[in-house]
Amino acid sequence: AFDRFLAIKVPLRYCQLMTNKMVALIIAGLWSIAFLIGFLPVIIQQLKPDKYDNICNLFSVINPNYVIVVFCACFVPASLIFVYFYSVILKIAYSHTRQILESERISSSISPATPSRCHIRDVKAVRTIGILVGCFMVTWAPFSIASTVQACCINCHLYILIEDYLWLLGLCNSLMNPLIYSYWQRDVRMQLCQMFCCANFRISHILCFS
Repeated sequence: AFDRFLAIKVPLRYCQLMTNKMVALIIAGLWSIAFLIGFLPVIIQQLKPDKYDNICNLFSVINPNYVIVVFCACFVPASLIFVYFYSVILKIAYSHTRQILESERISSSISPATPSRCHIRDVKAVRTIGILVGCFMVTWAPFSIASTVQACCINCHLYILIEDYLWLLGLCNSLMNPLIYSYWQRDVRMQLCQMFCCANFRISHILCFS
């Protein structure tokens, strides 16, 4: 989402900003945040469970307060950032598309500095990002909301629903992402085909010499 946001917001500076170093820093930062959130119960004593009853389920190994912290500090901000990015790039993308089409009507040749094809491609990518954001909200919102309700309401019994159904629904989001990308994005389809072709060639090569 951030990559498409930069491509739409500052298209002429996108290649200067989104370098390999920047991509590596963003990925490292995201993984660092994920590790920090995951190890919060180890770092903060108040987020550790009060007691463990030798029962292997979600709420027996974590403190309910940790669920509330994750919901308020992670899910809600991430959702708001996704919605903000998508709203901005959607507005800018369609505005740029109208300008590009108008420019193409006026002149048959466009300056190479004008990223018309790039913008058209980014507009198509907006659709993919929108679907990904929608899938993220649909798959993880029920689990996050139900877990927060269970953490706040001790008398509620939502353990089976959360752990047997809503948790699996959230994990399905990881499966949906590559499927959505491969279906809507031609570049991703080509990369996947190259990966599978390369893997099949290596397997065939190994079998021939074995």
